[in-house]
Order: sequence, then C-alpha cells, then structure tokens
Amino acid sequence: MKKRPKRLGLRFLLDEIRKKEKETGKKFWGRVWEILNKPRRSRVKVNIFKINKFSKKNKGKTLVVPGKVLSYGSLDNKVDVVAFEFSNKAREEINRKGGRAIMLREFIKKKTDEKSLFILT
Repeated sequence: MKKRPKRLGLRFLLDEIRKKEKETGKKFWGRVWEILNKPRRSRVKVNIFKINKFSKKNKGKTLVVPGKVLSYGSLDNKVDVVAFEFSNKAREEINRKGGRAIMLREFIKKKTDEKSLFILT
C-alpha cells in the first residue's frame, strides 16, 4: 500500500479531491489526485512560459496545475490558473495580466464544469 503524504494540508486536500471525484463521477478529479499523490521530488512544477504556450491553444479554459507554478517566463494574455502552490512572482505575473491565480483547495469547493478545465503537467 502506498504511503500517504506527510503534509497534513495535502492529506486533507487529497481526501477532498477523492470526495469530489465520487460526487461528480468524473475521471478528471481522479487524475488530479494521482498526480498530487506522487512523492514530493516527482511532483509537477510548471513555469509561466509553459502556461503561456498552452493558454494560447486552449482559450477560455482554466488551466489546472496539480503541483507548483514557478515564475520563469512571461504571459502574453489573461489566463485563469488553478494550482496546489504558486511562487510569489508567478502569482504576481498572473494577476498583473488580468488573470486569476486560484489555490486548488479553494477551487475544489466550487461547482465547476470539468469540460472547461485542462490539466497541465
């Protein structure tokens, strides 16, 4: 059996994601759970330049990063990003362009349409 993460906040978030998956019946939340449940050293880290690249292809979608958003690069357009963690500079860059940097634990409580979400790893 796989060990659970030591960080208590992450454990509670994983439990909430599992509940959301059961409520909605969508595999999207199961995939987010799988990615976040990895060991810390192999957890997802995404830079702003990658978000910029994918936001051009996926206009109107909210990008979900089951990991940390880092600040390398710059944004050309407004984009909404949901992530487990943000660096301070990454949060500032997203907000400066008119987008929203939303924490995953806040976002999961909202009722959302999974069709408008895109997992970025």
